Amino acid sequence: MTGQIEPTAPVVSNKRNLSAIWFLPILALVLGGWLLFQHMSNAASEIRIHFENANGILVGKTRIKYQGVDIGKVTDIKLDEDISGVYVIAEIEHQAAHMLKSDTKFWLVSAKASLSGISGLDTLFTGSYINMRPGVGEPSDSFIAADEQPLSQPERGLTVKLLAQDMGSVSIGSPVYYKKIQVGEVYNFRLVRDAQEVEIQLNIDVKYADLVKQNSRFWNVSGINADFSLSGIKVHTESLASIISGAIAFDSPIEGNKAPSNFLFKFYDDIEAAGRGAKIQLKLTSIDGINVGTPIVYKGFKAGKITQIELDEEQGLFVANAVIEPMFREQLSENTRFWLEKAKLTMAGVENLSNLIKGDFIAFEPANGNPMRTFVVSDNKNVSDTAMRVELFADDASGIEPGDAVYYRRVSVGQIQNITLNEKADGVTITLTVEPSFQHLIAGNTRFYKTGGISLKASLKGMELSAEPLPSLLKGGISLYNPDNKTKGNPLSQYRLYPDRALAELGSAAFARPLKVTVISDKMSSVTLGSPVYFRKLPVGEVSHYDLTATGKVAIELEIAGQYRHLITKNSFFWDVSGIDIKGGLSGLEIKTDSLLAIAAGGIAFDNKTTATPKVDGHFPLFSSFEAATQVNYNIYLSFARADNVKPGTQVRYKGIVIGAVESLNLNERNDNVQAKVKIKQDFADRFRRQGSQYWLVNAKVSLAGAENLDTVLAGPYIEALPGSGKAQTSFTAGQQAPLLSREQKGLSLTLTAPRAGSLSLGSPVYFRQIQVGEVTEFAVASAGDQVEISINIEPQYQHLVRNNSVFWQASGFNMDVGITGASLKAESLEAIIRGGISFATPDGKIQAKAKIGQRFSLEQEFKQKWLDWQPKIPR
Repeated sequence: MTGQIEPTAPVVSNKRNLSAIWFLPILALVLGGWLLFQHMSNAASEIRIHFENANGILVGKTRIKYQGVDIGKVTDIKLDEDISGVYVIAEIEHQAAHMLKSDTKFWLVSAKASLSGISGLDTLFTGSYINMRPGVGEPSDSFIAADEQPLSQPERGLTVKLLAQDMGSVSIGSPVYYKKIQVGEVYNFRLVRDAQEVEIQLNIDVKYADLVKQNSRFWNVSGINADFSLSGIKVHTESLASIISGAIAFDSPIEGNKAPSNFLFKFYDDIEAAGRGAKIQLKLTSIDGINVGTPIVYKGFKAGKITQIELDEEQGLFVANAVIEPMFREQLSENTRFWLEKAKLTMAGVENLSNLIKGDFIAFEPANGNPMRTFVVSDNKNVSDTAMRVELFADDASGIEPGDAVYYRRVSVGQIQNITLNEKADGVTITLTVEPSFQHLIAGNTRFYKTGGISLKASLKGMELSAEPLPSLLKGGISLYNPDNKTKGNPLSQYRLYPDRALAELGSAAFARPLKVTVISDKMSSVTLGSPVYFRKLPVGEVSHYDLTATGKVAIELEIAGQYRHLITKNSFFWDVSGIDIKGGLSGLEIKTDSLLAIAAGGIAFDNKTTATPKVDGHFPLFSSFEAATQVNYNIYLSFARADNVKPGTQVRYKGIVIGAVESLNLNERNDNVQAKVKIKQDFADRFRRQGSQYWLVNAKVSLAGAENLDTVLAGPYIEALPGSGKAQTSFTAGQQAPLLSREQKGLSLTLTAPRAGSLSLGSPVYFRQIQVGEVTEFAVASAGDQVEISINIEPQYQHLVRNNSVFWQASGFNMDVGITGASLKAESLEAIIRGGISFATPDGKIQAKAKIGQRFSLEQEFKQKWLDWQPKIPR
C-alpha cells in the first residue's frame, strides 16, 4: 500500500535505578553520625581532684572557674582509699580540656579574714568555688588540690631578689617604697643556702623598674605611733600595710646601671646598716629617754635613728649623730624642726602611750629651705629654737602651768615655758614662747588673759562657775588678742596677764578703784547687801550699805567696780529692778525681770540719758521702774457721760499700741459727767493733744450680729484714740462707742431717700453682688418730713461701681416664695437678716458716669429679679 509508513517496533531496555525513598535513611544516617561526632568532640572531660576535706564543696553546685569563667562543676565526692581525704569528681568543659596538664593546680576559694586582709568576699553570696591555674606537662585527669592559691611569678614588672638573715617584719604583700611612694611588693620568699638564709622575691611595677640600679640598696622600714587622750585614739603610720606586714625601701643612685631581672641584692635591717642615710647632728639639753638607736620618726614613719651621743662640755649640750632616710635629704633645711616625743600622763589625757613600751623617740618635720645638717631638738612640738619669748606678770598662777598652750582665736601659737615668783614675791612671772609664724601678732597693744581651767567665784549672791571646753578645762592655758584686730606699737618687755577676756578688754581700767554712789528713795526697796547693780543688764557693782536720812528717806550706797566707774555721769538715772512685774490678759502673760538673782536678792539698774538728772538731797533719786525714770507724760482730760469699769490704769490705745493711761477719775463741777485725767506718753503727745483728736470707750459687746472686744471681759475696757491735726487742745469729750464715720474713713458718701428706715440701723452693710462694699453711716428725716434720708459710705476700692443709673434696694430680712413645687427662701446674708442691709446694682448697656460725693438716690422698697441679672463690665 503506497503512502503509508510502517510503525517502528518497540525496543525493550532492562535498567535498574535507586528509588528516591532511600534518601531519607541515608540522610538520617549522616545526621546521626554528625551528631555523634559533635557529642564525642564536645564531651566534657572527667577529672579527679584530691582535697584534705570537702568543707564548702557541694555536688552539682560548686563550680570550677578559670579567670572568673565557669569551666566545669563538681559531679561527685568520694572518700579516698585511706580515708585521709576526699576525691572530688568534676567535669571540665571541652574547650578547657587542653589545660588539664600534670602541673595544673586547683584550690578552693572561700571567704577568709586575717590580719593581712580579707579575700573571697564574693563567695558569701555565690558560695565557694574551685579555681584552676593551667599548667604544663603531659595531659592528666588526676590532681592534688593546693591548700591556698599558688604563688606565681608576676608576668609584668621587674623581679628582684633580696638575701636576708631572716624575714623580720616583712611578709608576702609587704609594700616596697621609693621616697614614700609604693612602687612594688613582696610576692614570694624561700629558704636558701641550706636553710640558713631567706631569699625575698620582689616585683617592681613596670613604670618604676628603671629606678632599681645594680648599686641600689634595700632596707627594712616599718613603724607606728599612737596617741591616747580623752578625745580618742590617734594612730600615725606610713600605711596600714607597713603596720601589718612591714615594708621595704630602697634608693636609686644617679650613677648606676639598671638592674636586670632576678638580680640579687643584700637586705639591710635599717637605713644605717644600708649606709645610705643623710648624716646630721642634733643638739639636746637632756638625753633623758634618748639612747643610741632611738628612732627619728616622721608621721609614724621611721625615717632614721641616733647612731652616737657625745657631751659637748663647752656648750653644756649633748650632741647626737643621726642618720636620716635619703628621701628627706633635700628637705633637711633651716626650716626643718626636731622635737622630743615622750609618754605623758596628765589630767587632759595620755600622749604617746606606746612609748612606755617602745621608748621615747625624736619626731621631725621636714621643710624646704637652705640646706642644714645641724639642728636643735626642742622639748616639744610647739617650741622651736627660733620662737619668740614673751614675759607676763600676774598676781598668781592659778589655772596655768608650764607646758600649757598659748592660743590665738583657739589656735595654738605657743607654749608656757616657765612660771616663777617675782623679786618682791608679790606676784608671778610667766615666760612663754610664740612660734615664728605667729610672732607678728605680738605688739605693744597685745593683751593676754587666762583661758581654760575652772573659775569659781563665791559671795552672798551664790557661786559663779565658768569653764572652757573639756581639753582646755583640764589643761588650762593663756589666750591673746589685739583690740580691734590691729597691732600697734613694738612688743613690750613685759605684759599684764588678765584673769579673763572681759577684764582684758577693759585694759588698765580693770584694776581701777571702785566708785561709791548713793541713791535716795522714799521707801526701802527689796534690795539687800550684795544685791547687784546693773548697767544694761551687765553686773557692774553691788549694794554695799543702806541707811535712813535725817528727812526719813532711805539712802542706799552702791559700790561700782573700778573698771565701770566711768559709766557714772551727771546724766545717770537709777531704778529698782527687784521682784517680778506680771501683766495678764487674753493674749497671755507678760513677765518682766532683770535676772534670777534680781528676783531672789533684788537689784538696782542704771543708764545715762542726754540731760542731767535732778538730784534729791544732793544724791541721785531711785525710781520705782524704768518707765517712771524715763517717761515724760503729758496730761489730757476726757469727759465721759458714764465711766463704767474705767479706773486708774485703764489704757489708752491707738491701733493696739498703748499711748497712755488713766491717772485719776473725778466728777466735773456740775457733777453731770466723769472727768478722767489721762497721761499721754511723750512720743504721742504732739499728735493726740490736738483739735480733731477722738476718744471713745471700748467694751465687750454681744448681740445677734456677733460678739466684739471679748478681750475686755477679763482685761477690762480701754480707751481707743485717733490723732488730730488742728491746734493744741487738752480737753476732749469721749464717746461711749466708736464714731460712725471717722475722719480716717475715705470713700464715696451718698444719700438714699426712702419712705421709712425699715430694719436698717447704723452700721448696716451695703452689698454689691453679696460682697460688703460699704455701710450705713447716718439717718436723718427730710426737711419736709415725708422721707427718711439715709447716708451711706462706699469704700474707695468699690466706689467706681456706683454710676448715675445704679439702683439701690433694701436687702433686709428675707423673701419666701411658696408654690406648688415648694418654697424658696432668699436672703442677702445672715447679717442682713439680723441687722438689715442695702444692695445695689448697675444696669447693662452703656455705662454712665460715676456717681459724685453727696449724690442722691432713691431706695427701692420692692425687689425686682432683673436687677440680679445685670452683669455689666464696669471700668475703673
